[in-house]
Amino acid sequence: MEIMSYKKNVNKILISFSFHALFNFSFVFFSYLFLKPKDFSYLTGLFIFEGLLTFFDLTIYNYVIKYLSALKRYDDKQKLISFFFVKLLIFSLLFLLFNLTFVKFFYWDKILINEVSIFYRINLSFFLTLIISLIVIFRILINYLRVILIGNFKQELFSNIQIVSAITKIVIFFLFINNSRTIESILFAYLFGLIIEFLIYIKFSNKIIKFKLNLKKEYPKFPSYIILFAITTILIFNIDRIFLSYHLIPNEIGKYNFFRVMLSFFFIISISYYYNLFPDISRINSLKKIIKNKIYINFKSLNIILIFILLNIILFSENYLIDFKINNFLDVGNINVLKILTVAMYFNIIGVILYSFQVGVFFLKIPAFINLFLIFISIPFFIIFYKADDSTNVAIIHLFLNIFWFFLNLFFLNKNFKKIFSRDLVIFFIKNFFINFVVLLVILLFLYFLIYNLSKILFYLSIFFCFLYCMKISQRILNKYV
Repeated sequence: MEIMSYKKNVNKILISFSFHALFNFSFVFFSYLFLKPKDFSYLTGLFIFEGLLTFFDLTIYNYVIKYLSALKRYDDKQKLISFFFVKLLIFSLLFLLFNLTFVKFFYWDKILINEVSIFYRINLSFFLTLIISLIVIFRILINYLRVILIGNFKQELFSNIQIVSAITKIVIFFLFINNSRTIESILFAYLFGLIIEFLIYIKFSNKIIKFKLNLKKEYPKFPSYIILFAITTILIFNIDRIFLSYHLIPNEIGKYNFFRVMLSFFFIISISYYYNLFPDISRINSLKKIIKNKIYINFKSLNIILIFILLNIILFSENYLIDFKINNFLDVGNINVLKILTVAMYFNIIGVILYSFQVGVFFLKIPAFINLFLIFISIPFFIIFYKADDSTNVAIIHLFLNIFWFFLNLFFLNKNFKKIFSRDLVIFFIKNFFINFVVLLVILLFLYFLIYNLSKILFYLSIFFCFLYCMKISQRILNKYV
């Protein structure tokens, strides 16, 4: 029963995040397609502030999941939920005021001198400041409602809500851009969809979330290194983009960031594993054998999907561009940058297995210092090897940062948690990677040389069904979960 429930939760969350990613992809892709380069650049402010979502995920939200999953009494759960909800409301108010004063004056007013919003016939600086602030606030609150459901082991309900809300947001988005393709209408459609999503979460989770204002109970303090861990994690995975913002021509920055945003959608695969693995580790962190088996099975299941995606992008990116005529409507630039970033993405995503354990047991001090070390040693390499009109070298440095990040964390986990991250488990990680890599490489090359020249349609259908089969094998592996 536990096996089937676990497999069902992973499958359902994976499907729900696929719908969530479809909305995000539609938003980014069609914004890039319909807006002029100048207007699309205004979304940079949104992408920067969305880094706050990652910060909350790494700090408050992981804390809430960890302790909600461990608490037994209903009242204690509701008090914990209410305590942080009040804090988030206070933060939201301060964040809005900060944007309407400081950010508007020092950022939007400087780049949008006297420009007027077509959509509302008001100052565009004020409009963008207000709507982007509200978008970020609603996303923070929605994510909080999500983690409450996950911390209460309501993954299936959370998945159902996310599927419904994602479909609703997609419909709203396309209704708006069908009538008006401006930066104002696109951002307003985004905000309106988030408001509907927030109301859907409140409606369908009202039996689980009952806010209690009696907050006398004291809660365990944050681990001393959790904020440092969160900040350094955000920096290490974004230091390439921060550096590029100051050193590359705008056109090259746009192409590089477009690749990064597109690849980030593959994180939906790892999220479905993380949101099942992390609460379990938080709840039963004293049962080392069970945790080791869970990490073993989750890595094996996730790895086969990621290897298939990795090989497809490395082997067939040029074919996709030519056969689907992508270059006719999108300027994607140097495709080698995409391939390099894809390899980096693999180590970043597979590292979620390590990350779920580190946060689950609050082993954060060493990972935070690993992040700091890698950030500092990367800066001279960025300065020495960057080229103003080519982001390839920056992508290569980003790749090596991700590789070193993964293996350094694995080394210290082995050193500090030998009964879980044993030598045998580390060897298994490496062997499983190479076995999957070789087997899938042979299969994909065989399909290419056998079918591609005969029928491209048949070839791409074969690739699609191979992906579905890999997904099936991946989920079948979860049947061995114990």
